[in-house]
Amino acid sequence: MNKFMVTMLVKTFIILFALLLPTIGYAEEDKSKWQKPTPIFKQDFDWIKLTSDEWLKGDIVSMYDEKLEFDSDELGMQTIDLDDVSELRSKQWQSIRMFDGTIAEGYLVLKDGELSLVKHG
Repeated sequence: MNKFMVTMLVKTFIILFALLLPTIGYAEEDKSKWQKPTPIFKQDFDWIKLTSDEWLKGDIVSMYDEKLEFDSDELGMQTIDLDDVSELRSKQWQSIRMFDGTIAEGYLVLKDGELSLVKHG
């Protein structure tokens, strides 16, 4: 190989390396930011997601003493420990009586161990 060919080969390699360098950093980006997408729900049902990643549709009957009574067309009436529920979404406006007797209202959402009442949505 003559000197010209070696110079051209080195320049080509440098250009290719410079073009590929940004993609190396992108491939090693933190993957912990990605989350599984939440399914879009038909709001004719209440939905619960179990800690096993299974979704059940049906009707919330009651929640009391860390237990959820849930009526499913396929499974019938089920009593589920709230520890086994990772997510819950109600189809209707719910009223909750607190231990002190106050009543809060809204759409019931349980996610990441936090129970919320959503007023707009």
